[in-house]
Amino acid sequence: MSWKDDLNSFLPDSMGDIIDQLNVEASRLFVSTEVRRFGKKVTLVKGFEKGSDMKKIAKKLKSKCATGGTIKDDCIVLQGNQIRRAKEILLSDGYCVEIQQN
Repeated sequence: MSWKDDLNSFLPDSMGDIIDQLNVEASRLFVSTEVRRFGKKVTLVKGFEKGSDMKKIAKKLKSKCATGGTIKDDCIVLQGNQIRRAKEILLSDGYCVEIQQN
């Protein structure tokens, strides 16, 4: 159980939402691409604050981009070149997003 689960167990639902919103506002995300084995491109999303629900964010990104992905080393990895879509989705959620050129 994480500290967030412990906190949510005794706080009203609105407090958990406030904490999530503060994590969103504090996060400055960086989106970039990288070429992996066999010339396959992947999109990397980095820069999440501690306590961010990366599983929830990764699930949303994978669903809206219609692609596979995973979480590795505090970074969301999406299959394919998904920079434009990922940026639009994260901006609509209130994140500050920058695109890093390789």
